[in-house]
Amino acid sequence: MTAVPHPHEVTLQSKEDRQVADPLSDEFENLWATTAKRNTQIFQEIFKTVPSNNVRSWDAYEVRICMVEFEVEY
Repeated sequence: MTAVPHPHEVTLQSKEDRQVADPLSDEFENLWATTAKRNTQIFQEIFKTVPSNNVRSWDAYEVRICMVEFEVEY
């Protein structure tokens, strides 16, 4: 695979390009942290992972486990 010889003019210096241009910038760190937080929330909502920071008591654990239990018909 080779690089594109000339990048598209319309994509040069777009907002997204500027956000990731410097991985040590505060803007990139904020993008990284908010994306990671949103991805974690989505993953936990879909897969009901345990252990989780959302489960802080045995009652919360029981509720979470009940959400993922289901009957499988063979």
